[in-house]
Amino acid sequence: MANQRLIDKLLKRQEEETKIEVDLKGLADTPFIVKLDKETYKELQKEASESKNEKEVPFLIYAEKLDALVVARSLHDHNEDPVFTGELYEALGTWDAVEAVKKVITFAEEQAIHAAAKECLGYVSSDKLKKENDELKN
Repeated sequence: MANQRLIDKLLKRQEEETKIEVDLKGLADTPFIVKLDKETYKELQKEASESKNEKEVPFLIYAEKLDALVVARSLHDHNEDPVFTGELYEALGTWDAVEAVKKVITFAEEQAIHAAAKECLGYVSSDKLKKENDELKN
């Protein structure tokens, strides 16, 4: 019975637009919001796999580019405006998402954003899942 309630809760979560707050103290005092849906993620995967020539993109380059694109497209400020805008890219002197993310986001912040992005896509950490399951049992 508890498992069915958990399944219902997870299905409901997939129907709603998911927004996850993350604290990135290195960037600002206000929390940031990570928003990402499956359709946008598929577009990012396609963009990461594109190359300037006809050759296939090596996996490590693809993964690095996809990680940067996820951060750049999913991170929003507390007003839900995108953080990585044309103005920011211009100020950084690059239009490359990988370079821009490296200049702005630390590794720890990137990991926090990725964890939130995965949660937006329906992946739930085992700790959070266990906690929800325990709450449903009580």
